[in-house]
Amino acid sequence: MSENNKIKKRYDRVAPVYDSLEYLMEKGKMGDWRQNLWQRVEDKIDKDNMRLLEAGVGSGKNIEYYPDNIEIYAIDFSPKMIQEAEKKAKKYNREVKLLEMDI
Repeated sequence: MSENNKIKKRYDRVAPVYDSLEYLMEKGKMGDWRQNLWQRVEDKIDKDNMRLLEAGVGSGKNIEYYPDNIEIYAIDFSPKMIQEAEKKAKKYNREVKLLEMDI
């Protein structure tokens, strides 16, 4: 089994509990950092005909912070992580084109 396949299986296995494993970091500085980062992105972009690609979307922790009114693509090589990201896109009412691929 290739190293990529091993990593993919590992992420598939932890996908349902991934956010729980990082809960303390997210409730601490990481959550604030994430929000500040996306606010800075939103302040600097021209939203007319803008497209955004998030490579390695994982469980979709950034989805709630994506700027409004832009076309968003997000990729990950773990199908189970994509499923978790799809749940967040639905929860935050975000239209995100989620694609499974390895870059």
